[in-house]
Amino acid sequence: MSIIVLDCGQRCVGILNVKDMTFRIYTLGIDMAAAISIIQAAEEVVTYNGEIYDLKKLGEFNGLAEPLPLSGRHSDMRSIRWDPILGSSLSGTYGEFFRYPPKVNPDASPYDRNIESDVMMTFELWKLWKAGQLPMCRENQH
Repeated sequence: MSIIVLDCGQRCVGILNVKDMTFRIYTLGIDMAAAISIIQAAEEVVTYNGEIYDLKKLGEFNGLAEPLPLSGRHSDMRSIRWDPILGSSLSGTYGEFFRYPPKVNPDASPYDRNIESDVMMTFELWKLWKAGQLPMCRENQH
């Protein structure tokens, strides 16, 4: 089963392959087509706020006027945690459950570290959810 966690920047997407825990950033105009293929082939795509931002941005990267279509399941941790309200930011939600920021490549640029950090925070929230330890918004529990 291929599970990926992703976060879009303005001209890139960071992707974590959960199986082998490899992280890579794909850049528009360089290797975005490879990223789109990986995303569309995944059995599960995990995002934070992907329904509102990431899938639309990926659609733009792919020349579409609509969100990128996926062949697998999309697990949006913002929606899972907060719907029907907008809720908190990724760092705010992550901070509810974790005291320390995730480890990222210290040799990467500040921008790349930010993308990797967002991916790793999303990954940690996904693990909590899979373990049944990510509470949903009270309004979403009815």
